[in-house]
Amino acid sequence: DSHLWVLNGNEVNDYRSSSLNFVLPLPDASYVLTQYGVYTRELYHRGYEREKQTRLVAPLHPAFYLEVPYYERDKTGKSSGSGYFGILYLTETGQRLTNLPVSPLNLEQDESRYDDVDFNPEFSLDKRLIYIPQADLLLTFPYTNDRILISPIQLQSELKKRGTDYLYISSLPPKHFQKGGKFEYQLQVESSSSQVQVELSAAPAGMKLTDHKTLVWEVPNHFAEAEVFVVITATAEGDLKTFQSFRLEVQDR
Repeated sequence: DSHLWVLNGNEVNDYRSSSLNFVLPLPDASYVLTQYGVYTRELYHRGYEREKQTRLVAPLHPAFYLEVPYYERDKTGKSSGSGYFGILYLTETGQRLTNLPVSPLNLEQDESRYDDVDFNPEFSLDKRLIYIPQADLLLTFPYTNDRILISPIQLQSELKKRGTDYLYISSLPPKHFQKGGKFEYQLQVESSSSQVQVELSAAPAGMKLTDHKTLVWEVPNHFAEAEVFVVITATAEGDLKTFQSFRLEVQDR
């Protein structure tokens, strides 16, 4: 069975599944990746199911996930890795954004051994393929275990070159607030459209979104809740829409 333990306040909930094969949380634990697609933290299917013979990898940013297909082989069992790539998706909408090169992993040499019970690589794929959108870098650790490869990935330039319509929130929200303090969070929205509208769809009383896309909240001294939930909705031309939802927990001074 696959187990997922989720901390909600002072309680720990145990969610399990006997059919997902693996459960890999995104960096902020908002969703989890499985062999059968993206699932919620409660292990409900998100609805963006891909081909079953793929593996999903979590980049170091929760707005994205990476799909790495298996090789297709001819009758001799051979395949060429010269054009092998991973597919980058947006987590909230399931939109396919672009391809990332993963040929240097030498997967064509090692994937053929995955059915071999004696094949036990030192590191799984999610530890060999690390995409860091904040730094525009893709790190690959080949199965040969003899080098680290660093590839620059200019995502914005690539999307503009491909003419892809896109909308996502690239900024990462804080995790905590303090009673009697001032909470601020500067949003950063990336879009192919110059006309982007952002609104606060759910928030505690008193929290506001300024014209400069800054979330501001003067937290009362005697605020009673230990945590609050926030949902931000962004829309753009071409029926583009995305969300950012997160929880904030009270932090003692």
